[in-house]
Amino acid sequence: MHLIVHHGHAKHGSATYARDKSTVLSSHDFLEEGMEILRVETTKMVITSVYKPPSTPFSWPHITNPVNKPNIITGDFNGHNTIWGYDSNDSDGEAVESWAASNDLTILYSSKDKHTFSSARWKRGYNHDLAFVSSQHFSSFERTVGDPIPKSQHRPTALQTKPVFEETIQLGEDLTTLLANERSERWKELITSVDMTYNSKKAWATIKRLNSEKNVQTRVAAVTPNQVANQLLQNGKPANKEKGHKKRLKGEMEQAMRDSSDQFEKFTPDELNTAMILMKTGKAAGLDGITTEMIQPFGPKTMSLVLNLFNNCVRTCRIPNGWRKTKVVALLKPGKDPKVPKKLPSHLSTMHPLQAHQVIDGPLGKAAPLLVFGAAAVLAGILDLLLPETRRRQLPETVEEAENMKRYM
Repeated sequence: MHLIVHHGHAKHGSATYARDKSTVLSSHDFLEEGMEILRVETTKMVITSVYKPPSTPFSWPHITNPVNKPNIITGDFNGHNTIWGYDSNDSDGEAVESWAASNDLTILYSSKDKHTFSSARWKRGYNHDLAFVSSQHFSSFERTVGDPIPKSQHRPTALQTKPVFEETIQLGEDLTTLLANERSERWKELITSVDMTYNSKKAWATIKRLNSEKNVQTRVAAVTPNQVANQLLQNGKPANKEKGHKKRLKGEMEQAMRDSSDQFEKFTPDELNTAMILMKTGKAAGLDGITTEMIQPFGPKTMSLVLNLFNNCVRTCRIPNGWRKTKVVALLKPGKDPKVPKKLPSHLSTMHPLQAHQVIDGPLGKAAPLLVFGAAAVLAGILDLLLPETRRRQLPETVEEAENMKRYM
C-alpha cells in the first residue's frame, strides 16, 4: 500500500492509501473550519475522505464535482439523521442531508447494515461513518460493514463496485447504437413516404405525433341535440312567412322549367365516371352507412341505375326525401359561448343514392335495391364453390361429419 495524502493532528488524523500508485492522477488536502477532507482522483473515480469532529459544525468547501467519473465521499460525519438510522435529527445531520441533495449525491445505507460505531459509554451502536456516491453511479456500488477492529469503537466500512463485464458493457453500447440507427431509418422512410398533397390523412397523423402538447382539453358544447336541430330549422325558414309562399315558389319554378326553351342535357356515363373518380376517400359515412370506398367499385348495371336516378332528379325537379335527412354534430368554434345554440354548428348531410324507388316510377324502382344486393349475395354463394377448399370436395352435411372433417380433406 502506498500513502497518497494525509492530514496530521495531535489527537486524530486522516490518511488515504492506494494499492496501485500509478492510477492516481492528483490529491488534495482541504481543511474547512476544523473538518479534515482528503481528495484523491484516479483514472476511474474520485474518492474523498471526511472527518468532522463532534464539536465542529458541518461546512463543506467549494469543490468542483467530477462530471464523467463516479464521485465517492466517505468518512466520519458525526451527524444524526433518521435517514441513516437515528431516532431524530440534529443540525449537523440536516446540514449533511441538504449538502448531499444539492450535490446530487445518494447515501449508501441499508437498515439491515451493522452499526459503524459502537459506543463503549452508552453501550449501543450508532452510524457516524457514512458513504455517499453520485446519483448516476449509485447502482454500481455497494457498501458492507465489517467486524469490530481491536481497541477501536469503529467498524471498517468497505465500498465495492458491482461486477460488470466488459462484454456486457460493449453489448449494451452496440444495442443502443442499433436501436438509434433503426429509429433513424424508420423516420427517414416515414418522411419520404408522406405526400402532403395527396395523403393529407397520413400527413396530419404525422404532425400530431410530432406535436409535443399532451392531454389537450377539449371544449364540449353545453347544448342538447334538440336545441341545435331547432336552431337549424330556424335558420332554414324563409324570410317571407306568408302562408302558401313556399308552395307558390315551387309551382313557379316547375312552370318556368316547362316553359323554358332550353332542354336539359342528360348526364353522360363519362361524366358520372369522372365524378366517381374525383370522390375523396377516407370520409365518414352518413346515416345509411355507405362510404366512398363502397360506391367507387360499382359495376356497369349499378352505374346505369345511379345515372338514371340523377337524370330523373333533374327532369322532375325532385330529390328523394332520404337525401334531406341530416345528422347534426355540434362543433364549437373557438371563442364562442358553448351555452348558446345560435353559435352555428357544422352538420353532416347524408344522401341515399340507392333509394331509386323514390324517383324511378313503377315496380322497377322499388325492386332495384333488392335486386342489386340479392344478386350479390347469390353470386357470392356460387363463387364459394370455386374456392380451393371446397372445389371437387365432399362437404359435411351433419354435425358429426363436420367434427370428423379431416377425412374429407
